[in-house]
Amino acid sequence: MEGDKASDFERFIGSNSALIFVNGATTLHKQTLEEVLKRLRYGQETIIFDTKPDYPEHYFKIDYINNTVTFKACNFTTYDNILLIKGFIETQEKLYKDISTYKVRALSVEWIANTDSIFTQINIA
Repeated sequence: MEGDKASDFERFIGSNSALIFVNGATTLHKQTLEEVLKRLRYGQETIIFDTKPDYPEHYFKIDYINNTVTFKACNFTTYDNILLIKGFIETQEKLYKDISTYKVRALSVEWIANTDSIFTQINIA
């Protein structure tokens, strides 16, 4: 399921779960994500989100990661993955050395604003 359209939430209606895994949570429409959360109705009611960081004002960051009263968030970086060979990380660092926003998002998993925006390249004067 894609989950990027508001109508996609209808696919979850009537289902019940104890454990849900969501890959690419920042790509889901907010209403779809809310409907997924409503489906947790058994056992420990656990949901695991796997996502790459986006801009800091993204609803997922504000409503779920920053909401420590309701949710618990764990943050793992590329550097934490002991299964990756050292050469892979070094290559990634070299590839993205000039694209600072992507490098910080992809390797350090930080939610930062994009400094490489197209709007910085426009001269209005």
